[in-house]
Amino acid sequence: MSCVGTGGTISGAGRYLKEVGGGGVQVIGADPTSSVYSGGDGRPYFIEAAGHFRHAETVEDPWPQSYHQDVVDRILPVEDREAITTIRRLAREQGLLVGGSSGTALSAALRVGAEAGPKALVVVVLPDSGRQYLSKYFDDTWLLRLASWTVTPRSPGSRTRHPRTSTRHRCRT
Repeated sequence: MSCVGTGGTISGAGRYLKEVGGGGVQVIGADPTSSVYSGGDGRPYFIEAAGHFRHAETVEDPWPQSYHQDVVDRILPVEDREAITTIRRLAREQGLLVGGSSGTALSAALRVGAEAGPKALVVVVLPDSGRQYLSKYFDDTWLLRLASWTVTPRSPGSRTRHPRTSTRHRCRT
């Protein structure tokens, strides 16, 4: 499992694992729902460094030469909300601060793991840090303002998790 950005990681690592895996390796990509890689229309999405955006006025739209579609067995589309919720949960529950493309990959990996069953081995690449997204994916105010997320009231006396976060509301994650 890997998120598909330029396609280099999933193509290179996927090809190698298939060569040494004796036919037992399936390469699965994770991609923002509206990205053209997963069959979307290419409209904008919030997850950075993932997928392939297509501007409406683009006449010719070549895919990166580093992406080899023949290596990837399947692409799973992942909604922005699911990816962001996953990275916030990973930070809260496991102490791992990763970025949006990692959330996209992990969201898809969790689905694959549920489908495959308890004896399956699912390996996922988490390619980015969440440090550069502290004021974006990990900021309730940004999510409320730009991503149009819903809010739930905080309990009286609860503390905020981020200095810019309202003490009255927090995002559901």
